[in-house]
Amino acid sequence: METETECNGKPDFPARNGDTSTNHNTVRRLNTCEKVKALERARNTFKSENPFFLVVIQPDYVGLSLGKRYRLAIPADFVRENLMKEHCSITLCHSSGKTWMVTFKRNQKGKKLYSFLQTGWGTFVRDNNIQVGDVCAFEAFL
Repeated sequence: METETECNGKPDFPARNGDTSTNHNTVRRLNTCEKVKALERARNTFKSENPFFLVVIQPDYVGLSLGKRYRLAIPADFVRENLMKEHCSITLCHSSGKTWMVTFKRNQKGKKLYSFLQTGWGTFVRDNNIQVGDVCAFEAFL
């Protein structure tokens, strides 16, 4: 059964807020309700026999955080279930056939697992015009 999420009358994805006093745009993180709605829509359309995860793009994934770094957090469950144990290069493939090499980094601090796509991720973001609020599907071909 499909469910629809209520966001208490808020617009779906108002991620960009103009600040005319400083003449630049600030970008905020999507709230939980906005992320849930975006993921529900994506889950209803993306299907695969292969392992995959969906990500709602946040400012820190596209170089809009204070550090201006491009990096994508990968869900720890996906990393554990797909035996991703080492730092390595990963090839991202677009449905058009174009590919990008990115660096996968994994860091374990106690029981907490942190995993990211880093070097090369910024190029992928720019080449595909990925914006805050977009939902991306990442499918593993093992």
